[in-house]
Amino acid sequence: MRRFHSYGPVNACCHFSVPRTVLADDYCLNSLIGNDIEGGHYFTLWAPRQTGKTWLMQEVQRRIQLIYPEQFIVGMMSMQGLSFITDKPVIEFLKKIPSCFWILFRWILSLQKLMKNGHIFFIEQKGYFKNR
Repeated sequence: MRRFHSYGPVNACCHFSVPRTVLADDYCLNSLIGNDIEGGHYFTLWAPRQTGKTWLMQEVQRRIQLIYPEQFIVGMMSMQGLSFITDKPVIEFLKKIPSCFWILFRWILSLQKLMKNGHIFFIEQKGYFKNR
C-alpha cells in the first residue's frame, strides 16, 4: 500500500509519486553521458526544498550504474560539507577534497598530486584510471 511522504528521497514502490522518467533520462542522464564526439556535460539543479532534487540525482546515478557499469564510476557528494568562510584561502577548501574521495570511492588522493596534475586526474589511462 502506498502512502504520502513529505520528506527525504521518494521510494516509488511505497510512496505516491509522479514518475519523472523524461526528466531523468532525456535531460539529466543524456546530458551527463553525452555522445562519442563531444562527451557529456554537467548541469545545475535549482529548485525549492522538497521538490525531488535528491531523488533525481539518485535516480540518474542508479541508471548510469545499471546501463553503463563498465564505462562510468559514479558517486555523489554533498557540497554542503565543503563550505568554507570566504575570507579563508582557497587551499582550505581544497584540503577537504581528498577525504571526500576516500569516503566515496576509497581512493587515496594526494592533495599535492591533485593540485599539480588535477587537469589529468580524470582522463582515461591517466591519473586514477592508469592502472584500472
